[in-house]
Amino acid sequence: MKPYGKVNLVALALIAAVVGGLWYGICVAPAYLDNLDVSEAVAASIAKAKNFATDETIRGTILQASRRVGTHKADDGYGNITEQTGLGLTDDNIEIIRDSVQNMIQIRVEYEREMELKPLNRVVRLRFAVHKEGPIPPP
Repeated sequence: MKPYGKVNLVALALIAAVVGGLWYGICVAPAYLDNLDVSEAVAASIAKAKNFATDETIRGTILQASRRVGTHKADDGYGNITEQTGLGLTDDNIEIIRDSVQNMIQIRVEYEREMELKPLNRVVRLRFAVHKEGPIPPP
């Protein structure tokens, strides 16, 4: 029989790890869900490329989708950093490679998100890279 008042340190450490993992997951889950939206936009762009869409049209599709999800911090023009809607992607974040020999297109979107871990006021920088490729009709 166990005496009362004893604490099992292994069980306590396991509970703390599970609670900490859940807290971290809840804090950064929105960033991963936004990344799924970017991934869907890249897949839609591959489908548009099959219909002879230009690189500008493909970039526009991805940029439009990225403006609807998430938030990012940016300068408002007066030196103040404000939180704005959208991921803040630019044309430089989107790489489009067309291979006319194999009739393939590759689209790669790379970006970073800063997520604040609320009670600690700690900022975590997450890097995302979405890469998709697909066939395109011959020119």
